[in-house]
Amino acid sequence: MRVRKSTATLLLVWLGGLALAYVAHAVLPQRYYIDARIIEAVIDNPLSEWEWSPSFQHTAIAWQLLGFGTLWPHALAAAAGYSIAIASIAWGVRMARTPWQPAVYLLLAMWCVAVVIYHGQYSKEMFAIVVVAVILRLSGSAYGVAAAVLVALAYAAVFRSYWALIVVLWLMLLAGWRIGISWPWRLLVVFVAILLLSAVSFKVMGFWLSDGRTIPLENRDLEVDATTVIFNPLDNTSEATDLANSAMGWLTLILPFYLFQLGAVQYVAFALFQLLNTTLFVLAARRAGGASGARAPGTDSWRYAAATSWCVAFTLVQGMFEPDFGSFLKHATTLAPMLAFIFLSARFVPAPLRHRTLAS
Repeated sequence: MRVRKSTATLLLVWLGGLALAYVAHAVLPQRYYIDARIIEAVIDNPLSEWEWSPSFQHTAIAWQLLGFGTLWPHALAAAAGYSIAIASIAWGVRMARTPWQPAVYLLLAMWCVAVVIYHGQYSKEMFAIVVVAVILRLSGSAYGVAAAVLVALAYAAVFRSYWALIVVLWLMLLAGWRIGISWPWRLLVVFVAILLLSAVSFKVMGFWLSDGRTIPLENRDLEVDATTVIFNPLDNTSEATDLANSAMGWLTLILPFYLFQLGAVQYVAFALFQLLNTTLFVLAARRAGGASGARAPGTDSWRYAAATSWCVAFTLVQGMFEPDFGSFLKHATTLAPMLAFIFLSARFVPAPLRHRTLAS
């Protein structure tokens, strides 16, 4: 029986990652597993000191519904979290059926190192990557996007409320694609929207959007290493300064040149990896078509526009809230299904996307 190269590669990535997940637990600093320890504590004791945090409580309940804490020991969480993440990537893109592209699969393997670390444990990310894969599969039409919005808002209601903001920006970017305006104009519209959202946030919540970054920074006693911390460069006094802080936070995360100044091998590697992904994303968005504003776009055109728009909306919101690059990388691992689809669709040649169907 002949096995496709793409299928064999996915199997090797999964098996290698399973072993690496348990090695990582033994060798990585414990700061990588702070959330996992909290979730485990809540599973064992629902009335723990973290009962004030609905997000951790709901995450613990979700893991309990999978049988952890009752049917399965905590030690299996690493294998389960990583396996579900890989299955989500493969299912979201239908990677086993895609043409063999060694460079893209090598990039996927690099992403899976981060997936091993952040999903090979009790985490919220494991549920998030499933949701992202579902959003990708649903977003093949306008009706599918509507269904995807409901899925994303359900995740926001249970796990991370700021996903509602991602959904708002995502829909605005998609609307811009549908009417045929270019990326610069779409981003301009989104920045205007952020100004309005900033004003609403300050009026309703009493703080600006990018002030959300200061909350974890004020609790750095939970974090041993704050080397990659990101501060707001401006004091927030208005919607304009909030937008500036958010925009600069976004650029710092997607173009993390500051990590080179830290000198350590891991920070240089993180910087190179992120710069590679940003460069490939821009090239894919330019060369793969997709955002055509055509009168009747096909399924793959919708899905491509949805994936690129989600990645931009997601990173923009992370630019508002993320306290450090490590936290950004952890949350960005949930974009793996979207990025895999984008890079496999693009193939970095000016071929029309509509002639291929990678996921249906």
